[in-house]
Amino acid sequence: GYAKNQLDEQSSTTYSVALSWNPMDRLQLFAELVGDDRSPGMPAAGARWWLIPKVLGLDTIVSRTNSVRDSTVWHIGFGWYGLRF
Repeated sequence: GYAKNQLDEQSSTTYSVALSWNPMDRLQLFAELVGDDRSPGMPAAGARWWLIPKVLGLDTIVSRTNSVRDSTVWHIGFGWYGLRF
């Protein structure tokens, strides 16, 4: 992708890649890498347990800010994926 910072007029090329696996009906495991051409990528890995299949999930994610040492962050939260149009 392409991103442009309006404040300093700098642009960058963005990328993201992810892998996902469902070893069981209610369990989803994933890993991803998000970044741009101006800084190291930000890796993350996580698991989602479907409380209501394909609608409401309990997510646990661990990530590291731009591969900086001692910047590991854990996230726990609910994800609502049941939007309908």
